[in-house]
Amino acid sequence: MAATLVFAALIATPLVAATLQAPQPKGALYNPRDYPQSAMRNDEMGVARIRVTVSPKGKPIDCAVIYSSDTESLDKASCAVMLARGSYTPAQDATGQPLYGVVRRLVSWSFGLSSANHRAFEERNQPSDIDIIVTVTALPAGLVAPVAVIADVLVTPTGQIADCNADAGGAVPVELAQLACVQAKALSHAMPAVDPTGVAVMSVQQIKLAFITEPAAK
Repeated sequence: MAATLVFAALIATPLVAATLQAPQPKGALYNPRDYPQSAMRNDEMGVARIRVTVSPKGKPIDCAVIYSSDTESLDKASCAVMLARGSYTPAQDATGQPLYGVVRRLVSWSFGLSSANHRAFEERNQPSDIDIIVTVTALPAGLVAPVAVIADVLVTPTGQIADCNADAGGAVPVELAQLACVQAKALSHAMPAVDPTGVAVMSVQQIKLAFITEPAAK
């Protein structure tokens, strides 16, 4: 989805401190041994995007493919490996209380490619991981569009966004982070997380926004 708004030039300001936080992965997960043999025999490669629900203890409990690699075995392996070996630092609310969390990630499957060809493969095949596009008239000094901002949002069992924290890893001024949260709250009705019994629960989820520029009409 996209939004267009007027955004005045900004001055440098302190960075947003992270409090509310979505699950954070612990180390690498996928390795060449995970490649499905049938896909390898048929020279099948692709990139899948998955949605992972993580328990308050940091264990993935559910996984769904939200963008297919166009190969069933690769899609299945994307989630199977995640559920079998995935490990995360749990999500937490603004008080540090562990919560359920939801993250989205890309899983790239390729083999027999040089580093340069692998990068080219990912550029050709990678699905967009942007959830919201925001058009502004100007960005803070030193930033060049597009600028990606990760917002961690507190999602209620009914899908409402109750809180938000955004800092893009400490690279974005406060005003831009605050605008990311304004847009996340205004434009997003999130899918709530569910526990292993199927009950909707409070969760911290990641939303990725991209800020692009367009001069104001004269």
